[in-house]
Amino acid sequence: MKKFGKIIIFVFFTLVMMFSFNKSFAASDFDLEKLKFDVKVNQDGSMDVAETWQVDINGTTNTLFKTFSNDGEKLKNISVSEISNSEEVKFDQSNVWKNHVNTNYFHALFHKGDFEIAWGVNKSEGRHTYIVRYTVTDAVTVYNDCAEIYWQFIGKNFEVPANEVTGKITLPNAVEMLDNLRVWGHGGLNGDIRREDNKTVTFTMSPFITGNFLEVRTAILEPEMFELSNNKIATNRFDSIIEEETSWADKANRERELIATKKVIITYGATGVSLAVGVGFIAFIVKGIKKLKETSKIEPSQRYEYFREIPNESETPAEVAFLYYYKKSAQNTYMPRVLSSTMLDLSLKKHLTFEVDENKTKKEQVTIKLTDDPNAATLKESEKLVLDLFRKIPKESINPQFNMKDFEKYAKKHNSSFINSINRIEKQARKEQESIGHYNKKMEEHCNNWATGGAMIFVLLALFSVFSMAVFEINILPLVCAIIPGIVYSVICFAISGRYTGLTQSGIDEKEQWEALKKYMEDYSMIEDKEVPELVIWEKYLVYATLFGNAEKVLKQLKMVYPQFSDDEYMRNTTYFYLITHSNFNDSFVHSVDSAMAKAYQSSVAASSSSSGGGYGGGFSGGGGRRRRRWPEADGR
Repeated sequence: MKKFGKIIIFVFFTLVMMFSFNKSFAASDFDLEKLKFDVKVNQDGSMDVAETWQVDINGTTNTLFKTFSNDGEKLKNISVSEISNSEEVKFDQSNVWKNHVNTNYFHALFHKGDFEIAWGVNKSEGRHTYIVRYTVTDAVTVYNDCAEIYWQFIGKNFEVPANEVTGKITLPNAVEMLDNLRVWGHGGLNGDIRREDNKTVTFTMSPFITGNFLEVRTAILEPEMFELSNNKIATNRFDSIIEEETSWADKANRERELIATKKVIITYGATGVSLAVGVGFIAFIVKGIKKLKETSKIEPSQRYEYFREIPNESETPAEVAFLYYYKKSAQNTYMPRVLSSTMLDLSLKKHLTFEVDENKTKKEQVTIKLTDDPNAATLKESEKLVLDLFRKIPKESINPQFNMKDFEKYAKKHNSSFINSINRIEKQARKEQESIGHYNKKMEEHCNNWATGGAMIFVLLALFSVFSMAVFEINILPLVCAIIPGIVYSVICFAISGRYTGLTQSGIDEKEQWEALKKYMEDYSMIEDKEVPELVIWEKYLVYATLFGNAEKVLKQLKMVYPQFSDDEYMRNTTYFYLITHSNFNDSFVHSVDSAMAKAYQSSVAASSSSSGGGYGGGFSGGGGRRRRRWPEADGR
């Protein structure tokens, strides 16, 4: 990527990281969907409160609780229940404080200076509804000129966000005039409080964000409504209440204005930044289009429907696989075929031989014997690596031999060295292809760099947009100036990436020939104008058919074309063909070897991955950790 492009990406990444730490996104593993307060005020100045909690509980939560730091001694008539199947099931009260309260039990008592109501929850995960009831004595303070209710329903340290908080306060009697009932709400600026009628007050806060609090204050200019109250103070209070609330309202309005101003600044700032970034992207788009025009995709010099010759007999199966499967299949998909086909190829070159005993089990029927061939030094390095891997399998150094069962045992027992051998074979094949000019590492790096750059820009633009709209509530329109050019440039990056493959012109040409040879082998019996190659050529063909995974189709073609395949005596005298056709194909040697190689490779990868834990964790039951969600305090005043 260009230097300025890296700067843009860095700026975006920094912004995203800043946004991600915004407290509005404080997450919890406990979801409080709704919290509803139903409050009935009595003539004696007490207040009956019913809190309804609708929560989603996960498996780690077994106790919920709420503390009242102030005036806990005022709480009486406490009960906890759960709504189950439309019925209310009351919990039993315990007089002993417990860190983990038993299911269907609750306690309500002082602990470490705070009054706590805690209850054991149902261990099943999912949505549950609990009702916590209590009476607050002396909740109303009666003055000469008014009666005041001042109560904090949610404390400032409430750490779990709630989707919705609602409440209703009902007075014992209706006031004569609506103006005799004054109400105020304190806490988040997104809260709302209103007089529904002459005796009902409602409040809402949606959502409730951690760090806020929620409290309600009412002044009732008919203090005689609470003539039964014992909490009376012989003084006037209404004017000072109005003065306090006016001051706090002015402060809240200033905060709202400041937030509005910040939002305008942020919006204009976002527009400016988006314009600047958009202009930068437009410049990159112009350069990218120029680069796209200058960079043509490498196509085969000649297209083939069929190719009858082996494109390059000097290349090892590992090299051919590198070309044929390049950008097409993952290593763990084709490497078992590389091992299988290389084994067959080495048998043709007399570096190993096979013996068959049909009286043994499937995996033990074929024995691979390694020869002490002085010509082994003439093999290519990728072939030597495969042969070296085979030489590690036999337990005996004299007359070394093994079967597929031995192979699987070795791969499973020595998973690390087995995977290392596989990786070395693939890397060596890559190096050999680079040495003959079929592969260019720098071209592959170009491909990866452009693709990575396009992906980074696309993802960062998406994150930038999401966080800008969610955290700062910026409209999508100011961001369009950067988003649209950014997406266009991202698409151009992917298009340029597609022009590079890592294979050179000669590599692409040979890859085309190998693909056409595969099709020729599959369709051989249907080709009208065809030569009939000698079977010795098909021996080599079958090495590549094994590598391409179409040996089964090729064998069917041979049986249709060559009558020798029906001659048991001929087949027995031709060891190689006998090996690959001595049984039906599902049990044939080629299929058995390929299946065994694949299983050995996959089990070795799995064993290698699982052995990396080192005993540092995972699956340990019991011990430390948070075993319950603790609800923060809600102060009552």
